[in-house]
Amino acid sequence: MQRGSALLYILVAVLVLAALALPVSLLHYMDVQRYRHEVARLQARYLAESAVFRAVAEGATTPNTWFSVSVDGQSLGRYRYLPPESVAGGTRYVGEGETAGGPLTYGLTVRWRVAATVSGGSIVAWEENP
Repeated sequence: MQRGSALLYILVAVLVLAALALPVSLLHYMDVQRYRHEVARLQARYLAESAVFRAVAEGATTPNTWFSVSVDGQSLGRYRYLPPESVAGGTRYVGEGETAGGPLTYGLTVRWRVAATVSGGSIVAWEENP
């Protein structure tokens, strides 16, 4: 009878510990997911910024053309810029970046856009996700 009681106490202790560990591991998983999304978002933003600076440097000669970026042979993503627009403060360039969903972005595909208004060779306005 005592042997059965000891096994029951051990089983209850294991179940209690498992019940306490589950929320901790769930919180850790949620934190990792948030980190993965943030890294992918930053990479997409970097790609979109690259598109804007390329558009300004090239004079926007190849709008809507996707340019691929890879790191150590693995695709990071791609970017493009849209045709420039004439606005009151100068010329507005919009760049779009998209992660590849590979291991460098933890399997996530995220798109991001930025816009810069350029006047006289200087950026006079900057927008995130216009």
